Amino acid sequence: MSSDAFWNPGAGAERRQLALFGAVAATVAGAAHLLLGAATLPLVLGTAAAFALAGAALHRFIGRPVYLLLALVASAIRALVSRVVIALAYALAIVGVGSLMRLFRMDLLRRDFAAARAATTLFVEAPASDRESFGRQS
Repeated sequence: MSSDAFWNPGAGAERRQLALFGAVAATVAGAAHLLLGAATLPLVLGTAAAFALAGAALHRFIGRPVYLLLALVASAIRALVSRVVIALAYALAIVGVGSLMRLFRMDLLRRDFAAARAATTLFVEAPASDRESFGRQS
């Protein structure tokens, strides 16, 4: 999606997007008020919904500034959310790998390469290799 299409979609598309955002924000505000009973989130969403619906209804007079303001807010939220999601994914990947390594008692900072090179096997403790145990392998 080009930058120009985001900031200047045309009057009809702006009106539709403002009406859709207003309807969705009003629905979410009502659901948040009923489910959470909190005052801040429904108030913010209700105000945004009223603002968007007014911009859709009076598009000739105030629609373009309302659309640009909401597009600017959406752009800022998009930038913030993408950074937070990437940071969480990075942290979870590092913590996940680190937890697995700790679970299996792997400490890559304290490896002894000389001892590992001199060892005859990769096992920490070589299993018994007598004649009976060799015959039981399947």
